[in-house]
Amino acid sequence: MIISKFMNSKLFILPTILIIFITSIQTCHGQFEEQYYNCTSNYLYTCGQVAQNLTYPFWGGSRPQYCGHPAFELKCQDHDYPTFNIGNHEFRVLGINLSSYRISIARLDLWENYCTPDLSNITLSPSDLFRYNDMVRGLFIFYNCTPEMTRAFPNFTCNVDGRESDGFYTDLLLLGQEVEGLDWPANAMSCSQMIAVPVMRVALNELLNKTLALQDALKWGFEVQYDAKTADCLRCEGSGGICGSDSTGIEFICHCRDGTRRGTCQNSGHG
Repeated sequence: MIISKFMNSKLFILPTILIIFITSIQTCHGQFEEQYYNCTSNYLYTCGQVAQNLTYPFWGGSRPQYCGHPAFELKCQDHDYPTFNIGNHEFRVLGINLSSYRISIARLDLWENYCTPDLSNITLSPSDLFRYNDMVRGLFIFYNCTPEMTRAFPNFTCNVDGRESDGFYTDLLLLGQEVEGLDWPANAMSCSQMIAVPVMRVALNELLNKTLALQDALKWGFEVQYDAKTADCLRCEGSGGICGSDSTGIEFICHCRDGTRRGTCQNSGHG
């Protein structure tokens, strides 16, 4: 009797374990299918006219992070244009070219007015995912300067919190030439603050030739090249997969119909 009860209990436990095992496999497989589906053409990123049907490495809105790279989150503003961050600085996206891996951006803090009390320099280090395009040049904007300095360069007047101050802008070459030609004491030539802003070379030339206003040159923006493991992504897509990242957002992942992998959908090992 006891043996019979024991056998009956084992017969009951074994099917239960088998059901749980099968259910867990189905759940895992269903999760992989969901990730693959959520990264397909049904969930490409779109925001206004600037960003249309963007794929990896971009994500944001209804497009999940695992469909892109964590550093390429786009935030749609008023259904009109996207913004994204490099470091702690926010940029307005002006255009994206997926085939040449280029993004055209402009500093959001200077978009409406370059006369702002919160000024900062933004630099891209070589180790970052982004680097300046070859057509980008440095525009130097000086604030709160002595009259002797502003007279030698294209200049402007700022009014911040009811206080007026003079400033000027130039490029590095012109700055060196003009300062050497100034015939004033060094202590008479000063500015309290300077920022370097990346701009396109054509915009800088027009600006210095006075055929383009300073605010318009800043709105012209500048281009950066981006690197998000594009070679891995091309191999993944070539195997029928969709590029993405793992749950940590660090490792590149190839989303396949039957699971996720570190390399391509033709690999046997799962990620």
